[in-house]
Amino acid sequence: MSPANTGELRVQFRLSSLHKEAQSLTSEEDWQRYTEIGDRHEKLRSAERQDFKDQFDDRMSAARKKVIDEAGSKTLEHPTPFGTDRFNSRLIDRKALAQVNKDHHRTIAQIDKSEMQELETLMAQARDRDRPKEQVQERVHGRDRPPQKPNRKQQPNRS
Repeated sequence: MSPANTGELRVQFRLSSLHKEAQSLTSEEDWQRYTEIGDRHEKLRSAERQDFKDQFDDRMSAARKKVIDEAGSKTLEHPTPFGTDRFNSRLIDRKALAQVNKDHHRTIAQIDKSEMQELETLMAQARDRDRPKEQVQERVHGRDRPPQKPNRKQQPNRS
């Protein structure tokens, strides 16, 4: 698995973990913000998918032009023998398609990463806001006592 795919996989896993964690939100404001973040990013994803479908031909022609320009630039490779043509339309189409798909997936990954960052911020703020309540409850119920120091008489002699 390539590092790019590993990073995308991490983002997807963290994003689904945050969606699961968001089910514990207690405040109405937090819940509304959570749904607003999800809705906004889903609209961005669907707009990118629609643009990808609508502008596919334009993106392909721009990618083909870029591939041809890169192939036509001077390199330090040995020239091809006289009478042969290095122009291969199928290869150019494959490279262009790969580039168009890669750009599309990169855009979707950026949207996912943006959603992940916003949800992490929301969850951190909710945890910080709820933490004092939890600490007070722990103190009342005696769960926040400092650990007991062992009695010196019970410690083994280390001589």
